[in-house]
Amino acid sequence: MNSLKNDNVGWSGQAAIALGIGAFLGQSGNNHPHHHYAHQITISLNVDQPVQVIADGQLYQAPTLFIPAKLKHQLITGDYLSIYIDTCHALTAKFNLGFHAPTQVCEVSIDLQQQLQHSFSSKMPLNHGLAHFLKSTQLSNPAPHGNPQKIEHILELLYQGILQANIPDRQYLAQIVGLSESRFSHWFREQAGLPLRSYRKWLRLICGLTQIQKGLALTDTAHQADFADQAHFTRTCVELLGVRPSELNHMQGQIFFID
Repeated sequence: MNSLKNDNVGWSGQAAIALGIGAFLGQSGNNHPHHHYAHQITISLNVDQPVQVIADGQLYQAPTLFIPAKLKHQLITGDYLSIYIDTCHALTAKFNLGFHAPTQVCEVSIDLQQQLQHSFSSKMPLNHGLAHFLKSTQLSNPAPHGNPQKIEHILELLYQGILQANIPDRQYLAQIVGLSESRFSHWFREQAGLPLRSYRKWLRLICGLTQIQKGLALTDTAHQADFADQAHFTRTCVELLGVRPSELNHMQGQIFFID
């Protein structure tokens, strides 16, 4: 099956971000085939319309679908709750998300579905729902394998970098943990499941989107988020989210950050 073209539907809703996890609640609009560096779980908010995802030439549909990190896919427009979980987050291990094949779109466990439905409601702000979900699962921070104190500290520094629009570079992070830059790169990939460069690009994109919401022009946004230029920012947004920044520029909604 070829890429399925959506109707001319815009994005509207709320987004919430915490350390290692994010959420979107609302109308998912037009998007191109894309991949991102986090696992995605999407739940339909309309009982008469399942979640529909195209991946590997197939159409998947169910009330709830799991999309593994780095899998190229296209989400058909609809009213959804989508959760994005870092591959190194403790929830990945808790709910066995990392055991799925990288090309496998499937439903998540009943346990996780119930946790999500219990925590999130269209009647409450999304940031409250995300905080409740983390509390109900008794998780507030990522807990990767290896040395959790070091990687948790590094992830916290990267997350704080989003808030300050100044994401630290590899040299600074390597100094923090007392490793050479090359050894740090290997260590980070072992801990997080993807290269630091890719993870930072994902965070820089989020940083840029928050700047757009504050009313910053796209050219200034690209510079603030450390992209070479507006074209580079746009290409990254299409690659990782399936939409152009200009399509999100008019999105009605808010982005919340959770400490």
